[in-house]
Amino acid sequence: MWPTIVNAIIIGIMLNKFLGFPLILSMLQVGFGQFVVITIIGVPLFNMIERKYGKRLKDLL
Repeated sequence: MWPTIVNAIIIGIMLNKFLGFPLILSMLQVGFGQFVVITIIGVPLFNMIERKYGKRLKDLL
């Protein structure tokens, strides 16, 4: 959750300062986009990689 919140704040402020987009709307859109990508793509991808290569990664580290 923290990367989503931090990115929403930082990128939202940058969009507001440099491009003049509304601050709150920019933060909400970036945060929603980050959340969707992380939950729909990131978590299943992480689980798939961990199932397939988990033992090798634990041995390596």
